[in-house]
Amino acid sequence: MTDTPQKNRRDEPLPSEDLAVCNDVLKAISRKCGIEKDREAVMRLARIIMGLQAQGVREPEQLAMLAGATRE
Repeated sequence: MTDTPQKNRRDEPLPSEDLAVCNDVLKAISRKCGIEKDREAVMRLARIIMGLQAQGVREPEQLAMLAGATRE
């Protein structure tokens, strides 16, 4: 028996469909909050969205609602 580290979902690359959803949600919230030109704020929001996605949130509306709530 060998000790092989278990892969965590967070360690796997996102399929292009999931990445596209995350990007669309990121753009929409960035525009809504007026942070498109604030690189640090956009990066923080991207990490939140990616974290939610890694936890299993897949629906764009749900991602937007949960990620947007962190901006309020």
